[in-house]
Amino acid sequence: PKWERSTKLNINAYYYDEKKVVPLLMSKSKFEHSVDLLLIDQHWLLIKSFDRLLSSNGRRCYHCKQCMRGFSTKGILEKHTVDCSQDFDACLEQCPKPGSKLEFKPAQLSQIESPVVIYYDFESQLNKLDKLEKPEKQQTSENPNKKQKQSYTHKTQEHVVMSWKLLIKTKEGIDLPSNLPPYHSYTGENAIQEFIKTLLEIQQIINETIFYNKEEKEMIFTEEDEAAYNASNRCFLCNDAFEDCKDCEKAKDHCKITGIFRGAAHAKCSKKINENRRRADIPIIGHNTMAYDMHLILEAAMAEQQIKNEKMSCISCNSQKFKTISIGQYKFLDSVAFLNKSLGTLMQALPDEEKHEIRKLCKNEAEFEATKCKQYYPYEYMDSDAHKKLDLPIPTDKDLWFSTLTGE
Repeated sequence: PKWERSTKLNINAYYYDEKKVVPLLMSKSKFEHSVDLLLIDQHWLLIKSFDRLLSSNGRRCYHCKQCMRGFSTKGILEKHTVDCSQDFDACLEQCPKPGSKLEFKPAQLSQIESPVVIYYDFESQLNKLDKLEKPEKQQTSENPNKKQKQSYTHKTQEHVVMSWKLLIKTKEGIDLPSNLPPYHSYTGENAIQEFIKTLLEIQQIINETIFYNKEEKEMIFTEEDEAAYNASNRCFLCNDAFEDCKDCEKAKDHCKITGIFRGAAHAKCSKKINENRRRADIPIIGHNTMAYDMHLILEAAMAEQQIKNEKMSCISCNSQKFKTISIGQYKFLDSVAFLNKSLGTLMQALPDEEKHEIRKLCKNEAEFEATKCKQYYPYEYMDSDAHKKLDLPIPTDKDLWFSTLTGE
């Protein structure tokens, strides 16, 4: 650091290991110029061109010095550096070695069905941008004589969550406490922040009344359960045969919250599962949320002061798409991963007699018939004044239903 301050240079160090370049020490300074050094066989070498060092097959790429990923243009690299900032340690993508195996560790709490599940949905308003952002030219080569490509992305609208609704469902035999209604909804400003705050309140109530409840119900053991227990020769948690583990006793595992018999298990596996039940995840499920809702949730959660002490993690496809997000006990999931159809198609496939939750929301049969079908929505009509327009009659002017995205 002293040398950096005296020379006013950012100094990054790398080393060569098994035919690849690996980050060793990344500068935390933010001077205008940088120097990259490479350690090979206890000798330091100056890296004159970082991109050329990492490029292969004669193809020029622009590389991030933090994660070593290559990009086709400087513009894409600049957008990437916003997410891959120097606030994080340098990392390198690694794949398993050939022939390595991934072993499943048994007796994990994720194998047990959660006693509580939350379903949610967002609705957004499309605020028009007063000043359109002009596309910027992206340099694709250091050669100034080459023709430059231009981005044709025009930002015309900003998506802002204006309302949401969630439903809390519990397993059979578990009742929600009187201070926790099954439905929660909100419409207004700062909707995504209110969503996060509501989830924190729900989490506290669920922990106090369900997960941290010291009262444990006695096991409900029917004749069918006894027959299944006697016929079982493997632990349903670790799948190991009972006869292979002489030191482990065969035990009847049951849910301490509902009392329902779950299956035959090793005594140690059953004990481990029940010890960890107070740290159980709460699944929260939305439909087709990978590229939209989860991005908004993670952005709001990182800015929320109350949630900064909670552990956050994610499984991402890239910096904009997330397969799952974990915030505290909540595990956000996209139901498209399990039901890869639109909500309209799924609603048609579900018989009317099984649409119990929709019937609870409808006052009569006419409302039920209208609610169970996918309706059109004037997205661009619902702009910054969307909260006022919700109380107005449905617009009949055809132009108000026009979408610039589809041209229809």
